[in-house]
Amino acid sequence: MDNGEEMIDRCADMFPFILLDQNAEEMIDRCADMFPFILLDQNGEEMIDRCADMFPFILLDQNGEKMIDRCADMFPFILLDQKGEEMIDRCADMFPFILLDQNGEEMIDRCADMFPFILLDQNGEEMIDRCADMFPFILLDQNGEEMIDRCADMFPFILLDQNGEKMIDRCADMFPFILLDQAVVEY
Repeated sequence: MDNGEEMIDRCADMFPFILLDQNAEEMIDRCADMFPFILLDQNGEEMIDRCADMFPFILLDQNGEKMIDRCADMFPFILLDQKGEEMIDRCADMFPFILLDQNGEEMIDRCADMFPFILLDQNGEEMIDRCADMFPFILLDQNGEEMIDRCADMFPFILLDQNGEKMIDRCADMFPFILLDQAVVEY
């Protein structure tokens, strides 16, 4: 076993995501079982197709800017952290919405100018108040189920995609209506 591969289990317990370059392509399947998403920099461009089959979204930092076009063809949305702030304009042209976690809080204002809504997962819970001031509604997927109550206090309605289907009953108790958008439902 490769020296890096045997550490995947340990790393998955300690880190929220992983960076793979072209030398680690054989570990994509194992990593997809252990991590919710992946970070690719410019050295990992050749792995976009494989990663799109294994991960629901991708994290790009400033080193991955040249891959935005390719990623937009393969992933429904993108995660940007604070290191990717300079790519917001480009991403807004290519993706219908954006995922921000707690590391992207400083980008909320810029994103609100460029995207019609935002996706928050459980790591972005602390940003709900700020997002409610900047976006008219919010998208929650299955990872955001624990935030339904908070969101119901802050947003007039919610957007669910197919990944949020299991939350319909809970949402029906908390929101007067629900929004389904073809830009989201299509994927």
